[in-house]
Amino acid sequence: MRKKFIGVWTLVYYKILKEDGSLFSYPYTKNCKGHIIYSKEGRMSALLMDPTRPKFQVPHTWKGTPEEMKKAFRGYTSYSGKFEVENNTVIHRVDMALFPNWIGTDLVRTFKFSSDERELLLSTALFDTGKGMKLQHVLLWERN
Repeated sequence: MRKKFIGVWTLVYYKILKEDGSLFSYPYTKNCKGHIIYSKEGRMSALLMDPTRPKFQVPHTWKGTPEEMKKAFRGYTSYSGKFEVENNTVIHRVDMALFPNWIGTDLVRTFKFSSDERELLLSTALFDTGKGMKLQHVLLWERN
């Protein structure tokens, strides 16, 4: 099964659904950009961004204002690590990430391939928001 993952995938959509399956939000806008790469050596890397993030006034990585830095961070996610496939889940064993709390953790996703294996649907388990609502992240990828 692991061989089916190998390659470069482009994001079709990333949305958050409510427990009843209705739309909660598009976290990085409806036009979110992203790639996920799975290598035959068992490594993976995921990158997602809001394409509407504003540019910094000063064109230098570390010279953004606090507000510019905040918007840049909130509109982008990346992580990488080893991956394993178990039953109907793919486990991303994170060893590098923009969000430091993910480092050393496992991000578990259920998966489903389309019949022609050109699309890959990844979903988180439902999680409690702490506000009486359960949500689920759902990402559809298309093979390059």
